Amino acid sequence: KCKWGKVSYRAKVEFAYGCGLPADVKACLESLGSLRNDFAHTLTATISRQSVLDLYNALSDRLRKGLITSYEAMGLGAMAKPSSLEPRDLLALIFLSARQATKAAAIAAGSC
Repeated sequence: KCKWGKVSYRAKVEFAYGCGLPADVKACLESLGSLRNDFAHTLTATISRQSVLDLYNALSDRLRKGLITSYEAMGLGAMAKPSSLEPRDLLALIFLSARQATKAAAIAAGSC
């Protein structure tokens, strides 16, 4: 029996990748994990508009399309340029996109 609470985030991402998680989702989760570590280990950590835009630009075309679809599905209309969104809103959309892509991969793969 695995004690998942004792397994590192990075190891969980690697395990999921081994079970069929697409490489673009793995890259996104690793970027988000690095961001999380910055905030967890640095009391003065902040996130800049440029950092969030860099995260967005690092997404694969597939994940960006999913993010835009999610934005529109929320009834917010067509998404303007990402740089026009508040950084926290764009970051929330990136997290949402990563979650949806991870769930979709898990459903497609069945169980590992």
